[in-house]
Amino acid sequence: MTAIDKLNTIQHLHVDPRDLLETLAAVAEHGTLSAAGRALYLSPIGVKARVNRLTQIMGEQLLTKTDNGNRRFTVWNLTAAGRALVEELGE
Repeated sequence: MTAIDKLNTIQHLHVDPRDLLETLAAVAEHGTLSAAGRALYLSPIGVKARVNRLTQIMGEQLLTKTDNGNRRFTVWNLTAAGRALVEELGE
């Protein structure tokens, strides 16, 4: 079962499953919640909420924080599970 299939089986999602996956892909591409939010016209809190929802549904960690020495923002990187989801989205 693909991630999209798994997401489609959840009736109370209240958001298009592809939106959740595209949000994850945007964080991976842009590196920060703020930059991903700008690209998607969402607030950083909205981006984090979507990523948290996707993480909860998939049952595994999708992103990890990287301290870049700058206290103003956190850089996010995909875990192996996150990379697999983003690759699936690209198919």
